[in-house]
Amino acid sequence: MVNVEKQKIREDILDKLKNQDVDEKSRKSELIKEQIVFTKEYQKAKLIFTYVSTELEVDTWSLIRDSFAKHKRVSVPVITSYKSREMIASEIKDVSFLKKNKWGIYQPKKGDISVLDKKSIDLILVPGIAFDSNGNRLGKGKGFFDKFLSDIKNIPIFGLAFSFQIINSLPINKFDIPVSKIFSS
Repeated sequence: MVNVEKQKIREDILDKLKNQDVDEKSRKSELIKEQIVFTKEYQKAKLIFTYVSTELEVDTWSLIRDSFAKHKRVSVPVITSYKSREMIASEIKDVSFLKKNKWGIYQPKKGDISVLDKKSIDLILVPGIAFDSNGNRLGKGKGFFDKFLSDIKNIPIFGLAFSFQIINSLPINKFDIPVSKIFSS
């Protein structure tokens, strides 16, 4: 039953994401970035782990560039096994290191992967299809981020979302990892 509810929410929100005005999406993404860069967590962070946004998500490219401009280290997700839902953190030195993989996700090319111990990360930024007021996150349903975050302790996890992606309550299961804060516009 939980999976049926999750799928319905995914379909509803994905429809809104696909129909969002491009200029409005860009404006809202910039407002979300501005909220994040003024947090003490971002300002103190030396190493940030962030998803690299795709077309429908809150844009993180500007935030990645801001991090480099502020001499922060940046790491991004790299899928190492689609079958077993394995993902690692890889440091990048510049956005030019990022290439679209066969699933449409930007990550470093094989020769540019620089694996990091995820416990050395100071701040984590995650995408989501939907979030609720308790910080619960609904992703695409593959479990990559939940598995990656399952042993994270004492590292702030920020969820990025457009305001229509935040709903009253999400159905959750024991594998779902909540975020510390949600930033939206």
